[in-house]
Amino acid sequence: MRLEIDSQWLILTILGLLGASLLALVPLLILMMRTETAVEEGETNMLLRTLQAWLAEALGTFALVFTGILAISGGMIGGPEKAGTLLTVALAHGLVLAAMVAALGGISGGHFNPAVTLGFVLTRRTAPLQGLAYGVAQLVGAASAAFVLAGLFGRAPVLAGTPALAPQVTVVSAMVLEGIATFFLVLVVLVTAVDEQASKYGASLAIGCMLAVTILAIGSITGGAVNPARFFGPALAANCWRHALVYVVGPLVGGGVAALVHQVILLRKPKENPTLSAESVSRLGRRVA
Repeated sequence: MRLEIDSQWLILTILGLLGASLLALVPLLILMMRTETAVEEGETNMLLRTLQAWLAEALGTFALVFTGILAISGGMIGGPEKAGTLLTVALAHGLVLAAMVAALGGISGGHFNPAVTLGFVLTRRTAPLQGLAYGVAQLVGAASAAFVLAGLFGRAPVLAGTPALAPQVTVVSAMVLEGIATFFLVLVVLVTAVDEQASKYGASLAIGCMLAVTILAIGSITGGAVNPARFFGPALAANCWRHALVYVVGPLVGGGVAALVHQVILLRKPKENPTLSAESVSRLGRRVA
C-alpha cells in the first residue's frame, strides 16, 4: 500500500493536540495552585512530578491505542497476507500494556484507562483533580495516536481499529460484557499493583495478560475495548460514535464496581507485627520474677 500523507488530517491533528493540551492544563493549573504553599516551603519537585505523571499517562495510552489500531488494521496497510488474527490483536494489546505499566507505572501508577482512574478516585487512592488530569491525559494520548495514524494512512484503517459491535449483538448485552470484562481488568490492577500484601513481581505481566484474555473472550463480540480512551481516540479521528455509550458506560461502571468490591471485601489489612507488645513483655517479666 502506497504511503500517502493526508495534510488536512495532519493539520487537524496538530490543532486538536494543541486544544486538548490546553484543556488538560486546567486541572493541572488547579493542582499547581493547591500545591503553591508546599512549593514555597521548599517542595519544588511537586509540580514536576505532576507534569511527569500526566505525560506518562498520555504516552502510555498513546502506545496502547497506536499498537491496537495497527494490530487490527495491519492487513489494510501492509496487504491481506499480513492481516492479524484475534490472537495477535489480543497479544499486541496485552504486551504493550504490560510494557507500559512496567516502564511508566512508577511515575504515574500506570492507569492508561479512565475506568482504572475512576476506581482509584472512588477508593481515595487518587485525588479527584488528579484523576481528572489523568483522564484528560489519557484521552489526549488516545486521540494523538489515532490522528497520527489517520494522517499517515487515512481514516479507513483507524475506522477499522475502532471498537464496534457484531451485527447480532444488542447494546445492552455489549454494555454488560464490556462492564464485566473491565471489572476483572480493574480488579487485577488493584490486587496486583495496589494491595500491599500482594506480590509486586509480575504485576505488569498479570495486567497485560488480563487485557489479552478479555480481548480473546469478547473481542469478536464487542471489540473488547474495556477502556473508554481506547474507543475515544479512533472514534474521534474516524468520526464514528456508533454505540459510544457501550464503551463509556460499561467500562466505567465495571471499573467502579471492581474498585468498591476490592476496597470493601477483598482488601486485606496489613499483617499484625508478630513481635511481643510492651504489655506482653511486662506480664512475662512479672511471671519470671
